[in-house]
Amino acid sequence: MLGWAERAPTPSSRNPSMPRSESTASRPIISMLPLVALLLLPGCGAIGDLFGEEGPTASIRGVEVQDLSLDGLTLRFEVEVRNPYAVGLPVAKLDYSVATGGEPFLTGAATDQGVIPADGSRTLPITARVGFLDLIRSVSSIKPGRTVSYAAEIGVSVDTSVLGRLRLPVKTKGSFPVPTVPSVNLVTLEWRSLSRSEASAVMVLEIGNRNDFSFNLDGLAYDLSLGGSKIITGEVSDVIEVESGRTSEIRIPISFKPSSLGIAAFRILSGSGSSWSMDGKVGLMTHWGRLRMPFQNKGDTTFTQ
Repeated sequence: MLGWAERAPTPSSRNPSMPRSESTASRPIISMLPLVALLLLPGCGAIGDLFGEEGPTASIRGVEVQDLSLDGLTLRFEVEVRNPYAVGLPVAKLDYSVATGGEPFLTGAATDQGVIPADGSRTLPITARVGFLDLIRSVSSIKPGRTVSYAAEIGVSVDTSVLGRLRLPVKTKGSFPVPTVPSVNLVTLEWRSLSRSEASAVMVLEIGNRNDFSFNLDGLAYDLSLGGSKIITGEVSDVIEVESGRTSEIRIPISFKPSSLGIAAFRILSGSGSSWSMDGKVGLMTHWGRLRMPFQNKGDTTFTQ
């Protein structure tokens, strides 16, 4: 895995294509000296034996979103570099730039990445960490719950002994989410039985999707309190689909012993409703992978028979 030195682009960054001094213009002449010397050597007239007409190329083999969480994610690019030459090509540098809407928000570079074998290929895994807080600060149009379309340019620089350093650019596009926590609301508690020794009910929850992408609810762990008293801790593995901007209902059977809660709590349970609070974690399965998110909410609910 490559270790990147990531940096945010700044307006004052120098354009690498601009000449910096007179010595820059002389480099092409200097770089030709090894080629001239090679041409003058006996038996080396056929430079094509080493460096044919077809040059090295780079192409994207795959892109993956990894380590998705509320804090950020990792973009993993797999770049295949093909070397048609009869000698190996050392990889001198790898660089990347990622932008959305034409606005760069992430850049990085790495060095010393081995050698592309002669007349062969090698796939280079390139990772870039996207922190959502930094992303939202640098691109004002991005908010939690949005899907971000991005364009990435990756450069693979290889060293040749005769032609000098070659940069092989490759581009790709994709998308990733900036997820926000879904809402979890207790709609009602439907009693099946209620006594001081035993209580059973169906807890009706409403799951709201505040993202602009759909997900499957893939597990829910919760602590439920009614009227300030902790009633039950539980976990369900039900899978339900929740479309973007919509809500879906989930019904969870629960049972507990009111006698362990005290007289005051039992009186609340015997009424028509109460305040409630709930916290826990929800599992979401998205197009980009699975993530687990903490949640908490509170409100008022009704009890029905």
